Amino acid sequence: MRRNILEINGLKVSTKTCKETLLINGVNLSVKENTICSLVGKSGSGKSLLASSIVGVLADNLYIDGEILYKNNNLLLLTEKQLNKVRGKDIGIVMQNCSGSLNPLLKNGKQLSLLLRQHVSKHENIRKKAEKLLHLVKLEKPNLVMDEYPYQLSGGMKQRLLTAIGISGSPELLIMDEPTKGMDVILRNQMAKMIYELHKETNVSILLITHDLELAYKISDYCYVMNKGSVTTHGETKKLFKTTRDKALSDLINAETMMSDFFYGINGGIYAGIEKC
Repeated sequence: MRRNILEINGLKVSTKTCKETLLINGVNLSVKENTICSLVGKSGSGKSLLASSIVGVLADNLYIDGEILYKNNNLLLLTEKQLNKVRGKDIGIVMQNCSGSLNPLLKNGKQLSLLLRQHVSKHENIRKKAEKLLHLVKLEKPNLVMDEYPYQLSGGMKQRLLTAIGISGSPELLIMDEPTKGMDVILRNQMAKMIYELHKETNVSILLITHDLELAYKISDYCYVMNKGSVTTHGETKKLFKTTRDKALSDLINAETMMSDFFYGINGGIYAGIEKC
């Protein structure tokens, strides 16, 4: 039986000025080792706030309570210095704003190399290691990409570069926040395949935060649904999507069905057995 690599118990986030107004209300969630766990919900449901809580980058005006256990160690009890040793090395994170997360003044290779130097021995060839990471995230011509600046990359390429940065420390857990946001259907499918293959090749556990139900359905093993700061239901992804009576998830599937025929098979009762990537 797979152990929990991340376990969140009774997590609450509120503003310091009004602790009665909960932005996250008693969330329980766990990520098992060597699995992909998706967290889905509408914009504003608290998904990204949960990700920020895990890695300890909440705004100063927010108050947090509960437990966030990584390998049974409560991250909420760690000092900033101790957290810095966990971020990147044990828990990687890929934030959703790919353009804002990259320094426009530094070449792509430089940005990746700066982080790699913190995690590899002095004797390793940093550039070769960086190229291997770019190959792993399916970026073509990594030599060329490394010598370019972020503005020279497409949105999908920036997202892959950020993923390479996120796994530069060989973390056991990778948090990906809206990795397909703003992408067209072709790019979304390519990103889904990359994430799934990355998971299989490295055995990294992934917490996939997304409003892209098709992505969650295709590649995640199990799924949590958030609405208005609370988890409303969870379970094995395919079983959950086909049998749910949860209103929040049903509303999401209905909205997705209107935009894409992918979910018609689930919502319309003619499921055709779409497999993972």
